[in-house]
Amino acid sequence: MGVNYFLVVTAVLVTAVITFLAWYFVRLFKHPTTEEGNSAIWTHILVVFSLTLTGCSVLLPSMDQANGDGDIPMEDIWFALFCTQAVISCVVIPWAIFYYENFNEINVDSKGEISIKSRACDCKAARTATCFTGVAVVVTLILLFMMWAYAGEMEIPVDSYSGHLKDYGTDGVMTQSNECPTGSTDSNGNAVNSYECYPDHTTLNLQTTFAVYVIAFFSFFGWFVLIIFGGIGFFGLPFGLINSWRTRIKGLSPKHREELRLKYGHMAQDVHHIARCMHAKFESPNYSYGKIDKENFAKFKLAYTTLANNVNNYTMMCEVSEQNEGEACKHCMGLLAGILGTIVSLIWVAHIGVYMLPDKPLSTMLNQGLIYLDENVWGFFGVTLYAIFSFYIVLCIIQGNVDFGLNCICFKLHPLQLGETLMASFLFNAMILGITSFSTVQFVSQAFQGYAGSDSSSTVLFHVSARNLKFFTYFFKNNVFIYCLLAVAFLNGLRMMCFRPKKNNLKDMLRDYNMGGKDLTGRAETLGAKQTDDKISIKVDGDMQPLTPKRKK
Repeated sequence: MGVNYFLVVTAVLVTAVITFLAWYFVRLFKHPTTEEGNSAIWTHILVVFSLTLTGCSVLLPSMDQANGDGDIPMEDIWFALFCTQAVISCVVIPWAIFYYENFNEINVDSKGEISIKSRACDCKAARTATCFTGVAVVVTLILLFMMWAYAGEMEIPVDSYSGHLKDYGTDGVMTQSNECPTGSTDSNGNAVNSYECYPDHTTLNLQTTFAVYVIAFFSFFGWFVLIIFGGIGFFGLPFGLINSWRTRIKGLSPKHREELRLKYGHMAQDVHHIARCMHAKFESPNYSYGKIDKENFAKFKLAYTTLANNVNNYTMMCEVSEQNEGEACKHCMGLLAGILGTIVSLIWVAHIGVYMLPDKPLSTMLNQGLIYLDENVWGFFGVTLYAIFSFYIVLCIIQGNVDFGLNCICFKLHPLQLGETLMASFLFNAMILGITSFSTVQFVSQAFQGYAGSDSSSTVLFHVSARNLKFFTYFFKNNVFIYCLLAVAFLNGLRMMCFRPKKNNLKDMLRDYNMGGKDLTGRAETLGAKQTDDKISIKVDGDMQPLTPKRKK
């Protein structure tokens, strides 16, 4: 069979889309100061390239399935991509982090004047980064070689059956089974092997290659990150989109704004009229300022302060309402994506429960569905859904990284914050996500093993080689990681349902704050309003209070 050029073109287009999404992700989260430094350009390229590799590696199983018996050397592509990902995550990015942290763009001359260096290379920082990275790589390789030498052996269980040949019927149909058939029973009810079939269960020990062991090693440690980030994002991604729609800012309608403007205008006229009357009364030289006047002036100050607060709140609410009037479409798309994401997450949970966790799957579920779509709807329909379900796991991991990150209870290390992420944090998180891609591919390959088949490159690599390695096999065969993943997912989903954020209805918020006489200025930043300097002053100085005039002698 020749090369499937449609598949090649599709793979190129998908890679281009993933590259664009990686670039947009960096652009959305990066800090504005990263554009000013002359050392941030190549680090941008490195982060985008690493994120692109992460996304493409998770889609490789679906491409492997679509290739079938084609001439695309998928096994070579697997090893090339994973080896590149390992080098990027464990050599290039650590070197970039060390270099970026030691690179000093500020130059101070003999006169004490500060300037920005025009060159984008610092030899001292490069030497320091090379030394640190070299030591880390040498230590890692020594540990890997030692572990490969002592524990790099696969223990593959083999079930063999021997017996006499048996004639089958003219229809030529032979029942497939991994067990010897049973015939009649004896007087005690025990099955009698009338077919003379004898089973033999042995273990085949094979030494794996170093490249396969490296992939299994990264996959094993990537599972710990996948459990935390993927578990948090499993329901955190769709619920977050739904909560974003729930907590969207419901602004003031133009009609309500006009009513409030007229209302506050009349109140301002009344306060101004009272102020002029008080001023005219207190201005008289023969008027004596008494206790009643002091109480009235205190009421006037309270009315003035309340009105000023209300007008300031109203002005801020109008600004926020105008800013959010054109975002209705974005919120509706987020709601739709959240609903679809919730459905996909529930399908994943059901598939894990009936296919991945039991020793003998209760149902093939998604595998049978994808096969049916390929055979009865369109040849690439099942593969497309395979890729969508796989890439959804990547999105959940990224969401978990954004929500939780390296949370050390009291503080976060290298957090991903919208519009405030420094390049060093980008590099570190790209390295973590790159390592997680190994375990993500293993998880996806195990989930769709019935669809991909036993002879696919991903099945041979992850479920024959990596799954049966010494020490690792206890975690993989007992599904320890998958149980932990589901536990984290359910706990975080329960947390998000019980502690939902409050809605932002500006009409109700304005009414509550005005009734309490509170100022909304402190919430201006969270609502998206700017702190303007043209607010009405709400302070009445003591010097404005009228004093008792001196009587003329």
